[in-house]
Amino acid sequence: MNISCTASGTPVPYVQWIRNGNVKSSGQDTVFVTFNSISRADDGQYTCKANNSAGNDEKQTTLVVHCK
Repeated sequence: MNISCTASGTPVPYVQWIRNGNVKSSGQDTVFVTFNSISRADDGQYTCKANNSAGNDEKQTTLVVHCK
């Protein structure tokens, strides 16, 4: 499973996925957090941050993991 974060702008924005203060992935335009084997430990809030010299923005999403 992947979750993506996409940003566009000029200059090209730098994008990060952050969870609990730790950068999970980063790059330009689009970045992904990949879960090979998802578990309850992956449950929680993730923040997508994008920035360039024109400004910055961030959005938050909550991943809920249901287990038997």
